Amino acid sequence: MSKSEFKFDEHGSWIWKDNDAREPNLVLFIHGYTGDPEATWVKFPYLIRMAGQGFEAGFDVASFGYESNLVLNFQNIETITGLLLTFIDAHAHENKNIFLVAHSLGGLVARRYLVETFRHPNQRQFFDKIRQVHFIGVPHEGAAMAPGLLEFFKRLNPLAAELRRDSPVLLECLRGWDEIVKQCAGEGIAYPTIFNYVGNKDWLAPMEQVIGEFNQHEQVRIVEGGHIAIAKPHDAENPLYKLVTRNILNASPALDNLEKASPPTLAHGNEFLPLSRPGSAPPVPGLFIGRDEALAELKERLGVITDKAGATQVLTAVRGWPGVGKTTIAAWLAHDEDIARAFPDGVLWVSLGENPNVLSEMATWGRALGTDDLLRAPTLKEATERLAALLRNKKLLLIVDDVWSAEHAIPFKQARGNACALLFTTREPELTSALVATPEAVYNLPVLTEDYAVKLLAALAPAVVAEHPNEAHELVRALECLPLALHVAGRLLNVEASYGWGVKELLADLSAGKQLLEAKAPDDRFEYETQTIPTVAALLKKSSDRLDEHTRECFAYLGAFAPKPATFDLAAMQAVWQVDDARPIVREIVARGLLEPVGGRFQMHALLVAHAQSLCNEE
Repeated sequence: MSKSEFKFDEHGSWIWKDNDAREPNLVLFIHGYTGDPEATWVKFPYLIRMAGQGFEAGFDVASFGYESNLVLNFQNIETITGLLLTFIDAHAHENKNIFLVAHSLGGLVARRYLVETFRHPNQRQFFDKIRQVHFIGVPHEGAAMAPGLLEFFKRLNPLAAELRRDSPVLLECLRGWDEIVKQCAGEGIAYPTIFNYVGNKDWLAPMEQVIGEFNQHEQVRIVEGGHIAIAKPHDAENPLYKLVTRNILNASPALDNLEKASPPTLAHGNEFLPLSRPGSAPPVPGLFIGRDEALAELKERLGVITDKAGATQVLTAVRGWPGVGKTTIAAWLAHDEDIARAFPDGVLWVSLGENPNVLSEMATWGRALGTDDLLRAPTLKEATERLAALLRNKKLLLIVDDVWSAEHAIPFKQARGNACALLFTTREPELTSALVATPEAVYNLPVLTEDYAVKLLAALAPAVVAEHPNEAHELVRALECLPLALHVAGRLLNVEASYGWGVKELLADLSAGKQLLEAKAPDDRFEYETQTIPTVAALLKKSSDRLDEHTRECFAYLGAFAPKPATFDLAAMQAVWQVDDARPIVREIVARGLLEPVGGRFQMHALLVAHAQSLCNEE
């Protein structure tokens, strides 16, 4: 069984196809006004695509895009409906059933599409394929609070004008739909099941509008949230997500022509990668250079390979600079053959981040262990107890990645079975004492050695390093061998070289650090909530934003006055900050992983120096 993804057109439309199904179902997302195929939905279509959700076999998933600018927009609902007709005509001929999921203006387009396809014989086949329409926050009678001023936009933006309450276009569409319902009822013709989901805090499409007019022939559900938020379920436990997916799956007959075989895969470039299962680790990192020693030590700590009596640490915390590669080495461990032999029940992975839904993440582990029981736990404490019962007789490696708060990680620690090992990763030193019992259980992941750092840069930009070996070594030293900085620098150098341009100037700019901050991070830093890859500065800013205003200013001043290499003693920091006692400030900056104590002095990585300088420029 395999999946392929295709992206096309300037508005970001995409489709994810089941290559093995003869007549797959299609779930089609249609965004709203000022939205797009990614930002409107964030995780929604990607949650559906995850293995274990019921859509991996016999379903295509697509997201349709169109121009919907806030001010200048020369399209209207009729034009967008025509584009949707073309999209479905081009891509859905082989689909057996179509399920539309539409937000806001997208719902108005979807209803207009139903009217158009019912009325025109050459499009009627597509009307007959529509099994369900899921309207999410749709102002069917027009935006309740859309100002009359929108009428003045009519020439520049006819789409905005059509969103006015009781606009002629919307009234005609509703009349057309009413006629279809009556005709279908009179002639015994099946028409799509309509679901309306309305937010209890939606000011633009208030629930009174839907309940009053549509409750008779359409199923209405009130959900928590405002107009924008309800279209963005963050996990599979979101009530709207569960309702939409359950209704679709209940209406989708099983396909008999599917081969039952290998696990599903998703096309990525020219290769197929396994789709993730609940609680599974990320894919094996593509580049793993200079970490053999660290990997061996961690395996020794976990009791996988050891020559030392009593060396096993069933609780281990991996800590280091932002961007040093903590998640990368944890992912490599998760796929290691020695680990697989030592932990026959497998590996469970969770990546927490700053604001996790701990109960939902625990429920994901529950599903990986074969039960949805954790979903019904009334409290986090009870969910922890249920997870502990599931892990009691298991021998698993549990990996809790990217811990920002001890409170988020402790439930996983409490649930650990006696035969399980647990590994945490965190950038914040102060958390390690809450996560593990002794300092010996903390593994401080260092930056790469210079030789390995040059090898990593050469793997990413081979022609540049071969042509400019001395400058490459200088760059590696300037970036202090930090893997994140090297990955970004290597990508930028390789792109520059592919154009046939000289790279000496870029090498110098990268050594200064500023251009690195503005560049995108590697694609393994993809953020599903925003559907973007953050800049390096945005990744570092997550730590500096956790400082209070005064401490953040002190951190920024360190960047402005940093020597090379950037090491400070307490007296120097007191002088820069003009305070009597610098220790409380130092403790806070160290606690956030932005400063490192080294032999009585304190060290700041070169990339963090550049970040501190950028903050100083903002002040």
